[in-house]
Amino acid sequence: MRVSRRSARRRSGMAAVELACVVPIFFTLIFAQFEVARMGMVSQMMTIAAREGARTAVLSTTTTQATVVNKMNAVLANTGIPLGTYTITPSNWATSANGTSITVKLSLPYNQVSWFPVPKFFADSILRTEATMSSERP
Repeated sequence: MRVSRRSARRRSGMAAVELACVVPIFFTLIFAQFEVARMGMVSQMMTIAAREGARTAVLSTTTTQATVVNKMNAVLANTGIPLGTYTITPSNWATSANGTSITVKLSLPYNQVSWFPVPKFFADSILRTEATMSSERP
């Protein structure tokens, strides 16, 4: 079957149109995967920091909030993730009796940790995590 030059030129123009339609969708999916992966990584690191903070808070040797905060900052030190907002409950956790549940909660807006200057998909999301352990004070 013979293809004329005219038909071949028309076909190459069609390939350019198809490429123009597919490329934006392809790159949108790629950037979405980057943001989802970053969100998962940050969420996991925050969970680890909250767990370590709770573990430090329940020890009988820990009496100050600064000790707990320093431990959480140490976990996040080389990740590029700031500590964000934290709360330790109950308010009298440093003097709580043995077996009292102590909870460390962390929250951080996703736009502070996104790899993109302007996050597209999760710009308004707030990452939250918490860890609860029982006090080990005598």
